[in-house]
Amino acid sequence: MNAQEAKSKGMESLFTDLLHPYRIFHEIRSTKPFGRAAFLSFCLSIAILALLAPLSMAQYPDQGQIWKEYNISAYTSGVTNTSRPEQAILDAILRQTGHNVWCGATPGMLSVNPRVVRVYHTPEIQEQVESIVNQYLLSGNRTITWQFRVMTVNSPAWRAQTASFMRAAETQSPGSSAWILNASDVPNLIRIFQERYGLQQVNSPVATVHNGQPVTVNLTHPRQYVRGVYPDPAGGGFRTATGLVESGCKLEFTPLVTGDDRIVDALVQVHIDNLERVYDVNFPSPTGRRPGSFKIQTPRIDQFRFQERFMWAADRALLISVGITPSPIPERNNVPGISALGGDRVETLILIVRQQ
Repeated sequence: MNAQEAKSKGMESLFTDLLHPYRIFHEIRSTKPFGRAAFLSFCLSIAILALLAPLSMAQYPDQGQIWKEYNISAYTSGVTNTSRPEQAILDAILRQTGHNVWCGATPGMLSVNPRVVRVYHTPEIQEQVESIVNQYLLSGNRTITWQFRVMTVNSPAWRAQTASFMRAAETQSPGSSAWILNASDVPNLIRIFQERYGLQQVNSPVATVHNGQPVTVNLTHPRQYVRGVYPDPAGGGFRTATGLVESGCKLEFTPLVTGDDRIVDALVQVHIDNLERVYDVNFPSPTGRRPGSFKIQTPRIDQFRFQERFMWAADRALLISVGITPSPIPERNNVPGISALGGDRVETLILIVRQQ
């Protein structure tokens, strides 16, 4: 559909809206008496609509927007691990074009379903969307296996010993760093961490996912606390209610490997939530009869969030230092040497390697 056809459809929709009160008038007139006051009110509404229609159209001048549709079924039809494979494409479009593009001064539209991406916007935005869609179509929906290591060390001094076999990569988040290294150098890196820097590994899971789809590595565990005292509707007295904190680390990884298997374009998100401690309060019974009979707790939760997009050679490994963070291993806060970074703080590292 070209720009002229889009305008025609817009005018047709507007004309339909103008006729809507006329239809309502006939429906009302056929079912009940229609007084003079009601008739005059109806005529006035028609006149107001007629006056405002040109003004409404003038608020949205033509800024060169065009309508395009992109068929994505060749990609989505082969993704079997999720009910909404198109969500990854939608997220990539919003992330790379920017959310403001779709809700700013230039009127536009973005609609995505498992079969097609529909876009009404300027040619510049259309080019960006087409490039993103083509990345998914050309990369394919094949499955790829990845290994993740979520680790902590008690000092950043390891950088001096590993500089000879790692190449720095750019990051934007304050306090973060990243490096590219050969997969064959990973055992040497782990050995250095173990021998001198108090290495603790949260886990080393392996996951097989469809190319372009997100995978979540959930390394959290629930920790309870007593959050309050409430009336018990069943027994007529009072009861304590517990709260829940998912403490630990959650890693979300969304990789897109190019069709020639050369480059990985990936979004890495890390969430760390640490229930550091709870503060106990002896809470008097609401009836006043048994003071101090309830104990409630106020949690102190330390949180950390990280999000970065990386591109690197698919046959290499990516090492990310998200920075000095709360420990993603809360039950191991007494590891020797951690105090060198301040209390229970550690340097949290993420190692990502594609399995061949």
